[in-house]
Amino acid sequence: MSDNGKGRTGEPGIERRLARLITKADDLGAGREHRREALVERAEVQGLGRGAAEQAYDLALEEGVEPAYALAVIGEGISVRIFSGGASVETAESVEPEWIDRPPAPEDAGRERRLRETFRRLRSFLELEPTPRDALTRFAREPDLEAYDF
Repeated sequence: MSDNGKGRTGEPGIERRLARLITKADDLGAGREHRREALVERAEVQGLGRGAAEQAYDLALEEGVEPAYALAVIGEGISVRIFSGGASVETAESVEPEWIDRPPAPEDAGRERRLRETFRRLRSFLELEPTPRDALTRFAREPDLEAYDF
C-alpha cells in the first residue's frame, strides 16, 4: 500500500480495518432513525474528529448514503484511491476583489473529493446488494481501497 502523506502505513493494515467495518457501522446505528448530533458524537467516541465527522455526515446525505455507513467507513480510515489527473499549475496572483469567495485549500478540496468518491462507490453497492452487510462486504473487497487519515 502506498503512503500519500496522509495514509497510516504504520498502523493496522487495511484488511483489519475492513474486517471491523460492519461492526462499526452497526455500533453507529446504521439503518435507524437518528439525529445528526447523536451520530456525530458516536463517531467522535469511536475516534473520528468532530470536523471530519460533520463533513462526512453532510456529504453522505448529499451523495445518498446512510450517514452511519459513511462514518463507519471513514472512521476505519478507508478510502477509494484517488488518482491525480496531472501536474499542478502555478497561477498568477489574483486580482479579484476580496469579497469574492476563494476556492478551498487544495488539501480540503482533495479530502472532499476523496469522501465523495468513496461514498458514491459505497452507494452503488448499497443499491445493488440485498442487505447493507452484503453491500459493505462487497465494498470492502474493492481493489482500489487504501488507508487514509481523515
